[in-house]
Amino acid sequence: TLEAQTKTLLTNFIRFHKTKSTIKNIYWTKPDHLHITLRFLSHIEEDKLSLLIKNVETQLTQEKIIPFFLNSKELLLFSTRHEKILTLEIESNDALMQLVELINVETGKLGFQRETRDFKPHITLGRIKNNLGITLLSVALSSVNVPNIS
Repeated sequence: TLEAQTKTLLTNFIRFHKTKSTIKNIYWTKPDHLHITLRFLSHIEEDKLSLLIKNVETQLTQEKIIPFFLNSKELLLFSTRHEKILTLEIESNDALMQLVELINVETGKLGFQRETRDFKPHITLGRIKNNLGITLLSVALSSVNVPNIS
């Protein structure tokens, strides 16, 4: 979970750019939906989710993974088949990677296939459904001050 201070910082960042941006086709992430995806599971039954949370919490105490800080790197724009995604890239660190590996192991025990793609820590700030303004947004991103969330 992102700390309240981090959510507030990112919410203010989104609010500012939502009102000041000349690009109107960005669907900004709602403050309550700001997060770092450690493992995308699509659909998961409630009982499996409860078991996963319990198992991960148990492992966290046994492996003594301590709370850690996240540092932001830069704003990125990347493409999927259906949209462009505006993200705040997060600097990877050993504790974060240890947590991701722990979740991969625990999801594997529940029958999920191991994630084969490289983990790229980020927070999704918005989605762009069409290409209108993409070039303008790419240029604008180069001059935006990235909020430091460490």
